Amino acid sequence: VWTFIANVFLESIELFTVERGLLLNTRISELSLVIRVVWRQVLLSLYNLPVVVVCVVIGGTAPTLRLLLLPLMLLITGVGLVFPSLLIALLTLVRRDFAQMIPSIVQLLFFVSPVMWQTPSTGRLNLLSSVNPIAWTLETIRGLVLSSVAQPLTQLWWLGMVGVMVLSTVLISPFTKHIRLRI
Repeated sequence: VWTFIANVFLESIELFTVERGLLLNTRISELSLVIRVVWRQVLLSLYNLPVVVVCVVIGGTAPTLRLLLLPLMLLITGVGLVFPSLLIALLTLVRRDFAQMIPSIVQLLFFVSPVMWQTPSTGRLNLLSSVNPIAWTLETIRGLVLSSVAQPLTQLWWLGMVGVMVLSTVLISPFTKHIRLRI
């Protein structure tokens, strides 16, 4: 899941620069280019699902039918990533120097997100996880796939966060009209 998120962010850096010819010669929507990046990364992540099953088995957890929800969770995560991807693409188009900063920010997000560690119940890491949307996403998917008890409040919170991202994407999309002028 982390690789999926990071690849979407990193591919968004030069999205409008790479697709310059397509944007200038067609009437394709800028938002559809961002959605295309997210969809491509969803499909690439689906190819890695057999690796997830092997890791779950090696980790000592029996695979359950809840593992079949992982593709749906990737798709919902992708919907939530449209807004940040569009924002990254817009920022790097307006300010070219942001293109060098984004990979460092993504690497920093890796270290402050519970990718390689479990969220503790107290302390600074718990506080860091409670304000980090990537941590919410990772913990929700981890809980969904690995636990035997559903956590409806966490999943409801996560779906609410995706709803906010969709609303943010709709609100920022009028600003994409100026992208063709900037290119």
